[in-house]
Amino acid sequence: LGFLVMENKLKAATISTITKLNECRIRTIMATGDNTLTAISVAKNCNILDKEHLVYYGEAENDQLVWKLSSGDDDDLEAAKPVSSTTMIPWQNESRPFGIALNGKALEYINSRREEMHKLLEDVIKKASVYARMSPDDKALLVSLLQEIMKTNVGMCGDGANDCAALKQSDAGISLSEAEASIAAPFTSKVQDISCVITLIREGRAALTTTFQAFKFIELYSMI
Repeated sequence: LGFLVMENKLKAATISTITKLNECRIRTIMATGDNTLTAISVAKNCNILDKEHLVYYGEAENDQLVWKLSSGDDDDLEAAKPVSSTTMIPWQNESRPFGIALNGKALEYINSRREEMHKLLEDVIKKASVYARMSPDDKALLVSLLQEIMKTNVGMCGDGANDCAALKQSDAGISLSEAEASIAAPFTSKVQDISCVITLIREGRAALTTTFQAFKFIELYSMI
């Protein structure tokens, strides 16, 4: 008789990498197959969500969307209560700092009714930081919605076969594994943590700057 405790700790480079991305105003989003409350807890530990902020998280239950509210304390996550099951945005009058999370079924629910819930869909895509219980198709849908609504380039970092669709859909996909995911991703990291994201951004920006300068040189050389 007893309890079996399984703990999957954060990698050493995770917190520092996400902190640096936040300082550079590069938005970070977690898309995971884990339970919503687990994902929120991990997001708070790695600075994707602020530990003191309230978190609205959406779930699709009995063919309706239900938003629940959790306090800033991890101990109160289980005591979350339904906030809204309508198409209204439940946090539109919220004066306190907050975060947004939802699961894959909730994302599918909102997207399938995007004509009547387009304002909610746009607000979720612009503000949500945590997506839980995400299937491979849900991850690919998330990347495409970010590209469509945010009008920006989207990078995806994954390590398994369930990330292949999203890695292929993204503008810059990074595989942390040399197995299945490396086939779909244009970049493969030999270091098994997300520190490679910063390296890729630096190299990408350097390559872009070099291309611009080379173009200017060629144009000026011909003019001179």
